[in-house]
Amino acid sequence: MVLSYSIILIVILLLGIFFYSSSIRTIDKRFWEQNETTLTQTASDLNYTLEMMDVLCGQIGTSAVHSLTYYVTKPDSFYMSAYSAQKDLILYMATETILPITNYYIYLENTDYILSSSQFMSNDLYYKYERKYNMDMYEDWYHLMHNRNRCGTFISTRKYINSASPSSSFIYTLNLNDYATYETNSMVVFEMDDKKIASIFSDLDYHDSGFLLITDNEGTTMYSQNMNEDLDTTAVTGLNFDSSNIVPVSINDRRMNVIRYTSAYNDWNYYLVLPKSAAIGALASYQIIYILIILAAILISFVLIYILSMKNSEPIIELNHQLLDMEVDNSTLKQVINDQKPVLQNAYARRVMLGQVYTNEELDYIRDYLGFKAENTRYNVLYMVIYDNEYINSPESETAFAAPIDVSENIIREAFASYIGTPLYIFSPEERSYAVLLDLSDYEDDDKATLAIQDKILKLHNHLLDNYSIWLYASLGRPKSNFMNLWRSYEQAVEAINYTSKNYTFIPHVMIKKESNDYYYPQELSQKLYSYIIHGVSQQVHEIFKIIRVENIEKRTLPFNLMNFLFSDIRNTLFKARNAIKQTPENAETFEEIDSLFEQKLSLMVCNEIAQKLCALCTTNSNEEQLIVSIQRYIDANYKDPSLGLNKISENFQISESYFSHLFKEETGINFSTYLESIRMKESERLIKSGEVENISDLYLVVGYNNANSFRRVFKKTFGITPGAMRDAAK
Repeated sequence: MVLSYSIILIVILLLGIFFYSSSIRTIDKRFWEQNETTLTQTASDLNYTLEMMDVLCGQIGTSAVHSLTYYVTKPDSFYMSAYSAQKDLILYMATETILPITNYYIYLENTDYILSSSQFMSNDLYYKYERKYNMDMYEDWYHLMHNRNRCGTFISTRKYINSASPSSSFIYTLNLNDYATYETNSMVVFEMDDKKIASIFSDLDYHDSGFLLITDNEGTTMYSQNMNEDLDTTAVTGLNFDSSNIVPVSINDRRMNVIRYTSAYNDWNYYLVLPKSAAIGALASYQIIYILIILAAILISFVLIYILSMKNSEPIIELNHQLLDMEVDNSTLKQVINDQKPVLQNAYARRVMLGQVYTNEELDYIRDYLGFKAENTRYNVLYMVIYDNEYINSPESETAFAAPIDVSENIIREAFASYIGTPLYIFSPEERSYAVLLDLSDYEDDDKATLAIQDKILKLHNHLLDNYSIWLYASLGRPKSNFMNLWRSYEQAVEAINYTSKNYTFIPHVMIKKESNDYYYPQELSQKLYSYIIHGVSQQVHEIFKIIRVENIEKRTLPFNLMNFLFSDIRNTLFKARNAIKQTPENAETFEEIDSLFEQKLSLMVCNEIAQKLCALCTTNSNEEQLIVSIQRYIDANYKDPSLGLNKISENFQISESYFSHLFKEETGINFSTYLESIRMKESERLIKSGEVENISDLYLVVGYNNANSFRRVFKKTFGITPGAMRDAAK
């Protein structure tokens, strides 16, 4: 016992260590994947900014700016053209406002002028007075404005600025020739604020020692954040990223991971360098707690083992027995839970096949629970009966059904599942009889489905016959696309089973030839018609009369006397349903119409009309709901009667006071007295505001109160003021 507990505790300890390590690895993996996604997103944001700069340059290339690019000298027309170009640039300010820039302008090389929506001056004046850059560096600036090789790159302005210069950390130049259909000899210069650029990468967390590095495809640094200026960038850019976008590296004796993303827009490489320990840095405090818990668990475990070892064997054995019993109970409970779903599925399938579903909501729930598609699906019912083979082949074969079958029910159902398929929706309407609900969505048409099912049944028949000496008969109803009409397929399968024989063990209903010496109106169909009428399912009532017409008129040629018998049976069913519906003053007129139809010469059309009228009486508006509606109408018409109360309504509608009070609250959500009070108060308010009542002291008599104090108390509780105050306010 001590050894067993020791092993269990050690295993638990090892599992705890394993799960902790696994969690650490999972957190680490997700951390780097998340940072890779964040880097990709921020790079996309920067690409979007650069694309918008391209869009702005494209707009400039088609504007009036092109007229300025032809000038070499500066005549008066040059300045007029500049004025027109500025008006065009003002139109593009919407694009300018969404860019992370402080300013942008077009540098005209031929005239050494700069142009923006608000500025037009020579380059040297702009450099000296507008930007207030260091004049000692102007020559370098001038060459930069003519350097086409630096286009499309971030250029730091650090060496040009002095203490008086406005803030602008970078410039980004684009050659206007690339966006125009003519030679412009002009550059578009974007002045960029480092804070606005940094905001693009604000979602990146560098964990103190991490940094961001952006280079072009030749390794030239375009931009960086949080990076040491003395760092040799080749330690990052020279890594091999062939197999992964995340590569470990050692920088300044620190273990780091480098995440790379290459932009498809401009081939820039984005390197996010983070400490390798960043992923689990937040868990450092928990590691100490975990170690303490492990040590405490080990100590407690040894103490527990020692205490248990000191106990005598009898309590331990008893405890072991209890544990075994609990394991059995737990296993049984799990088995019950596992068995519950197929039991419910089969129960639902049984209700569908027997036609015991009366609403579309209930039907949709059952179909979803069974996993059937809602559209473009056909269904069918397979009906099977098993017999003992020895009695089938004996002279007493008529008693074969009563002969015992020495095979368990589970073996038979397992055989059904093996050959018919799973999930198996099945129920047993009678002993040794089985009905199976089939989904035909895997078959192209009904004929192929019937042939495939026949093949399965023949194989199942041979299997049961060879292994268990069981003879199987099977029949198949007709396919139905309406899930609610599957009961019809079930009844057809039950009908077809009577036509099976030793030579025809499988019979589809479609193969049965109809006889004309008897009409079709079985007891099951009569019961369904009655059930659907009293549940108000008019669609199914219509479907039943359609079946009666097809079976007795289209498929059979019945003589006159049989047709009369058929109508007589249908009439009995309808009369039974009529007597089951409660007659009230509200539906008395409908009952008179129904009774007059009963007196006419019966036909299928008349019977269907009677059934539909009966069905309408049993719709979702129940008798109780109709009663409450009638009572509400009565109250609305007689609220001015001071004697109106529970007893008077009970007498008029022939119901008890307690039943009426309960029913009214259940149907309307409020008490009868509250409802009557609200009607009287609304009328009082209307009379006061309209001025129809002359003497306010007599108002209580007009609206049905016989006590002035009671009226004033209720009025003030409802409106917060007295009747007189409301009258004064209405004047």
